[in-house]
Amino acid sequence: MRHGLTRFSLAEKACSIAGQIYRTEDVPRYVLGNAFSLGCMLLAAMVFTVEYTVWKSRNLARDRMTEEEKAEQDAKGVTGDHHHAFRYAL
Repeated sequence: MRHGLTRFSLAEKACSIAGQIYRTEDVPRYVLGNAFSLGCMLLAAMVFTVEYTVWKSRNLARDRMTEEEKAEQDAKGVTGDHHHAFRYAL
């Protein structure tokens, strides 16, 4: 849930600033507004790419765990998204 909120919060900030960057003196091209919006979209795409890469690497690390490592986690009482059986849905 945290990860979805990150993307939502970036989009929310972009929308709240839109009224300030789409100025009437920039009609009809709105260079400043469109450039800012494009920058926000690129930033969101980069954040998504980093998050996806991190989640995929965590899934792969759990796939490579030995049975001894899994048993050690179970003995320690590891739960939630830190448990070896948890996988991020990609």
